[in-house]
Amino acid sequence: MFACSLLNVRNRVSHEKIEVLNRRRAAGSSNIRAFQILTALAVFLAINVLADAPRERLLLDSGWRFQLGDPADLTNVSETNVAYYPEINDLAKIQTSALSGPGSETNLATLRPDPVATHMGENVSTVQTNFNDSTWQPINLPHDWVVALPFDSTADTGHGYKSMITGAKSPTTIGWYRHTFTLPSTYANKTMWLEFDGAYRNCLVWLNGHILGRHVSGYTSFSFDVSQYANPGGTNTLVVRVDASRFEGWFYEGAGIYRHVWLVKTDPVHIAHWGTYVTNLVNGANATVTIQSQVNNDGSSSATCNLASTILDPNGNLIANTTQSVTIGANTNQIVTQTVTVTNAQLWSLNSPALYKLVSTVSQGTTTNDIYQTHFGIRTITWDPKNGMSLNGQRVQLQGMCNHQDHAGVGIALPDRVHDFRVERLKEMGCNTWRTSHGSPDPELLDECDRVGMLVLDENRRVGVDPETLGEVQSHIVRDRNHPCVFAWSLGNEETAIQGTATGAAVMTVMQNLAHQLDRSRLCTVAQDGSWGSGFSTVIDVQGINYTEHGNIDTFHTSFPSQPLMGTEEGGGQGERGMITNTSTCKSVYDLGYSGYAKTAQQWLQYYAARPWAAGACNWTGFDYRGEPAPFIWPNINSQFGPVDTCGFAKDIYYYYQANWTQKPVLHVLPQWNSPLPGQTVAVWVFSDCNAVQLFLNGVSQGQKSNFPMTDLVWNLLYAAGTLQAVGYINGQAVMTNTVTTTGAPAAITLQPDRQTITADGRDVSMVTVSVIDSQGRVVPTATNTLNFTVTGGIILGLGNGDPADHESDKATNNVGLRSVFSGLAQVIVQSTNQAGTITLTATAAGLASTNVVINESVNPPVPDAPAGPVVITGSGQVWLSWDVVPEAVTYNLKRSLVSGGPYTTIVSNTAGLVCFDTNVASGTTYYYVLSAVNANGESTNSAEATATLPFVPPIFATQPSSFTNAHPVYAGVPVTFSAQVNGSQPIYYQWYQIINGATNAIVDATN
Repeated sequence: MFACSLLNVRNRVSHEKIEVLNRRRAAGSSNIRAFQILTALAVFLAINVLADAPRERLLLDSGWRFQLGDPADLTNVSETNVAYYPEINDLAKIQTSALSGPGSETNLATLRPDPVATHMGENVSTVQTNFNDSTWQPINLPHDWVVALPFDSTADTGHGYKSMITGAKSPTTIGWYRHTFTLPSTYANKTMWLEFDGAYRNCLVWLNGHILGRHVSGYTSFSFDVSQYANPGGTNTLVVRVDASRFEGWFYEGAGIYRHVWLVKTDPVHIAHWGTYVTNLVNGANATVTIQSQVNNDGSSSATCNLASTILDPNGNLIANTTQSVTIGANTNQIVTQTVTVTNAQLWSLNSPALYKLVSTVSQGTTTNDIYQTHFGIRTITWDPKNGMSLNGQRVQLQGMCNHQDHAGVGIALPDRVHDFRVERLKEMGCNTWRTSHGSPDPELLDECDRVGMLVLDENRRVGVDPETLGEVQSHIVRDRNHPCVFAWSLGNEETAIQGTATGAAVMTVMQNLAHQLDRSRLCTVAQDGSWGSGFSTVIDVQGINYTEHGNIDTFHTSFPSQPLMGTEEGGGQGERGMITNTSTCKSVYDLGYSGYAKTAQQWLQYYAARPWAAGACNWTGFDYRGEPAPFIWPNINSQFGPVDTCGFAKDIYYYYQANWTQKPVLHVLPQWNSPLPGQTVAVWVFSDCNAVQLFLNGVSQGQKSNFPMTDLVWNLLYAAGTLQAVGYINGQAVMTNTVTTTGAPAAITLQPDRQTITADGRDVSMVTVSVIDSQGRVVPTATNTLNFTVTGGIILGLGNGDPADHESDKATNNVGLRSVFSGLAQVIVQSTNQAGTITLTATAAGLASTNVVINESVNPPVPDAPAGPVVITGSGQVWLSWDVVPEAVTYNLKRSLVSGGPYTTIVSNTAGLVCFDTNVASGTTYYYVLSAVNANGESTNSAEATATLPFVPPIFATQPSSFTNAHPVYAGVPVTFSAQVNGSQPIYYQWYQIINGATNAIVDATN
């Protein structure tokens, strides 16, 4: 048998210029082959509707023009000042003065001009369809203009010391976007709307010279109906003004249209925008699925139509269908509720994230008006004040990380693949929960978490009870409520002015009631850094704890025994790669407490593990992030909280989490062995999940230490250049080693793309790791060389190195980039073009051997690269295999042979886990393993072969026989006998002997 962590295949569907039914790679399948042989009806409904698509979704990311600053004619005598929009003083944290009175949102709303009623901005030059924007900068979305600006010590920390001054409109705080596109003539008399997944912030939108409206939030998605203004069969001009002069947070928020923009076309009778809501009730092996659909009729007369709701299981098989007739009045909508039973339901879970599809078809007679697809999962979330949170009836300890939404090189404008990359990095570390700190996430992030089995605490940005703020809460929840990864709503974060007051309780009651009205399937929390037991605590479903130093959660639990609790934010330790001692800009690699509120990883893991009534916690943070520099200010420009830096490079503490959060064998030694001075005492730490570890310095043992869960091992050594070697033991057997070596001087450069082949769609990227190495190919952990990068056949989208005080530009100029390495590493994000071919990235530096790497661009979405191969550890009666995440892989196939080179038999297929225990093995036998990676585009080639030889372990008798006569087992034709020792309740130790020519020789020890 094979005890493995099984996850479902997630079917990858690449972006297309016109996307029908599917957002990128949204189709899920637990079996690729089954997906390829769908029933004809399922194929028609779910996949192949391109021939006569009633709904089309155009991606409008390419071909924009951009300009910083307002035009001179922004204000016209015939209209209201376009820039006028009074807001409360503090957008980041609600103040009591903003809840009532002259400075409140409610009062300010009466002063704000109605954009549509006033025809706001329609006379401004840049809005006109005939405006000449040829001198504007050509850009593609997603776009963050701040990340390209120079650093400035006088600028605000919220934008990462970029040239944006707090609270002031300036040429760098306002951006204008223009996009010209054509629409097919067949779009005439259709309903059309624009979808903006996210723009930071306060943006006005015009189409063909007509104002569509304003959207203020920098985090929530929004849409505008453009049916009356669009020009089917002709040219259309879309104009957007973005005003980023105000902050909603205190961290890096970027600026611009930083997520996708879509144009959707449907029949006037159609499923509304975000128009489906799917819930389920699990009863034994079956589930009752309730579908609530909003059907709109934008026509001028009443319409009678059929709504057919079809469910496809994770294998792509049609399993349920229900149809209902509905009559909808002109220019109205109707909510239709349908119920179906799913038998033998496959539950969405961390180890098996099964995704179902709802295909909603609206038709009139033989005419199909609309086809709309919704992905959902069948699962249960329950909270118990005594036992934390359970998923499908099984308690789950939240192993969480809080994350902002920026990444090195691109700011907040992440390509879809970068979201996948970030989830992969934390998944491999063992993280199972992602908190979206502090606002609505990118839709593609939730799609990825759905597919791979990552729980999400989905957080709202602003707190309040005015219509605008509640509208943000509503759009946030309605957009995300079908995602099975979302396990709870977080309604706010550290609202210190009101969180412990009666006023705060009243505000949170209104917000939570709205959340319950919109989504009856999830509970709500709010992240509080104190005031536990008052204010918010008195009304919120689940108490959220930010840093246990701010109160006593044991006292809270005793006082409020019926209220569930989770750590919404914890940890806060700081450190950077390669730092043995603290510097003026970096904290050392050691996991030490640095501030009054912070805990080390060891402290907070032990703290929550000792309290099973708490559901676990989320560390601050998973990734380092731009802005809010901590613990140092200028010249620092980003934080140092994460076990992963801004590029996604693992710090040493990453392996502490991995050793305690995964079943992967871990043996990690720190620090790097280049920097200490001869004779200096150096603390050598080891993070491992082995039972014991022995450390050697230049071949001399420094002693063996027993290892215990959630601890680390420390040796204080006098430094001597050379090699540190750690040997890990399990049950007394040496199973793995790891070394840290003093390297030579920098000699050359290596370039390692995370994916060797990417899609030629102008959006896909490869994350290239840049290393400076010595003459023996070892990364030099102290290297700081400055490198030059050039590319042909592709685009250098961004550069980074993880240094929290580096002021080099994250952007290349004319595809030429410059970046120094930090602790030996840097990152280049290479983006594809729209043409199949090859991309060549070249790196040069003074005094170093130059190098290049070729990345393939394929018209067809690529299969995963071959895995590196499984790591094998043999034990009594089993083989322990583990492997790293393969980028873009959905599942893995593990294969075995008794002969080197095969043929191989697949022993585990379509597992998304990273660990497997092969227990169908025989002692004394050698096995050969290979691994392949799978996604919707196919299967990779096999990995390199790994070998495991099982030691001979004779059978163990429960008691010692009275006589050896006729009790001798035979191994390889040689009789053996044994003796046993029983020491009370202690294990039985057996000594086996080989009888050869009357001589008795011990051959093996076995412990039961």
